[in-house]
Amino acid sequence: PKVEFSSTRVEQGAVVTVLLTGFLDGPEPSVETDLSLAQFCDVPGGKAAFIGVHYNREPGDYTVRVTCGRRPFDRGQMQT
Repeated sequence: PKVEFSSTRVEQGAVVTVLLTGFLDGPEPSVETDLSLAQFCDVPGGKAAFIGVHYNREPGDYTVRVTCGRRPFDRGQMQT
């Protein structure tokens, strides 16, 4: 599987896209972050999750964790 982020830095009030491609059928992938609730939906070529950043979210570094089956992909820190 391959995980791509539209950006590693996002402004308050904006959205970052997480694109997951190259995975086999199996358990539904998941995304976890303290920025906002998000879940994957089907898009051409894979799945995408959209993480919104509230306009008054405290600036800082936030971890985004994507899990596909038993394999976790830590993006590390996303800056707001």
